[in-house]
Amino acid sequence: DELIQYAAKFGNCHVPTKFKENTALGRWVSTQRAEYKQFCKGEKSSLTAEKIRRLDSIGFAWFMSL
Repeated sequence: DELIQYAAKFGNCHVPTKFKENTALGRWVSTQRAEYKQFCKGEKSSLTAEKIRRLDSIGFAWFMSL
């Protein structure tokens, strides 16, 4: 899994949206963050509680501060 490889290399899951080394991973992470916001609002989302739990378990960063 590319996210796990990123975490192993950088020590965290703080993938920037415009990650130049892997633009697809950056876009995927951005999509997960947007879906999480919808999920939290009770809106339609592709995320499930199980997917959120799995991402949480590897330290996924749901929010990035500037």
